[in-house]
Amino acid sequence: DGREAAADDSDWDRTRLTRWAVDALASAGRLDEALCFALGAAKDTVGCSRKVELLIQAGRLDEAKAIAREGIRKAAANRGYGAAELRGRLLDIAESERDRALVAAFRADQFADSPSIGTYWALREAAQAVDMWPTVRAAALDYLRSGARLVDRPDWPLPDTGCSPTKYAGYAGFPMTGLLIEVALDEEDHEAAAKLYDGWTPKGAWEGLDTRRQLAAAVAATPPDTSIAVWRDLAEDCIDEANRNGYERSVPYLKLAQQLLRKLGRGADWDEYITGLRVRNKRRWALIQTLEVLNGQ
Repeated sequence: DGREAAADDSDWDRTRLTRWAVDALASAGRLDEALCFALGAAKDTVGCSRKVELLIQAGRLDEAKAIAREGIRKAAANRGYGAAELRGRLLDIAESERDRALVAAFRADQFADSPSIGTYWALREAAQAVDMWPTVRAAALDYLRSGARLVDRPDWPLPDTGCSPTKYAGYAGFPMTGLLIEVALDEEDHEAAAKLYDGWTPKGAWEGLDTRRQLAAAVAATPPDTSIAVWRDLAEDCIDEANRNGYERSVPYLKLAQQLLRKLGRGADWDEYITGLRVRNKRRWALIQTLEVLNGQ
């Protein structure tokens, strides 16, 4: 009702005012007063990350670590929102203290919380700096296959950060085959990438699109059948959208499959494939027209 709306507005006004006051004090060089206010009267309205930032500026690193870790634990109950920024703060502290093993441990936490080729690279660089990459790599790949927590492995070599993710909070499931393929390609293990692709069913035309393009280009020479399969799959994902835009987007992929098959002296395979595609989609007149253009008819 109106009273609840007024209360909400009042709370927001109070939050905005206290945050402004903290920022104003800090900007004026009155850091001790800003911290006193942020940790005292305004403790419920000033964000955890801002408190940690101010504590770091004041050189009160132990307090900053404690508040950051507590904030990460609380964030776990809210799908991890805010945890990434706080882990970044703790990583900054570890780097400033030149604790390379702890830096690697926080990179592992970031990878587990947000798996990507970028966080994998960052973890690799940090683990190599402390000569622990082979063991860490094995754990990272196992995590992408099964979701098994890195820190639960008996051979995990990195120190405890005190705030490692308890479970993956994102939306993707395990195994993360697309990312495993990216890793294999990055490490130039084309055979492993091809095998992973053979067992992968992307969820729609857009999942892993760049990865599939990269894979097809990388294995065009060896093994070429995987490259051909990728181009066909990408084309058929577009065709399955059942609209002219999708049909037109399929053309570049079909051309790549056509060119590779002819280069390999397998033009008959291409003719058989394109004929079958026409037959399966004979009622899609817009597609038939597109395929005729592709074949120069």
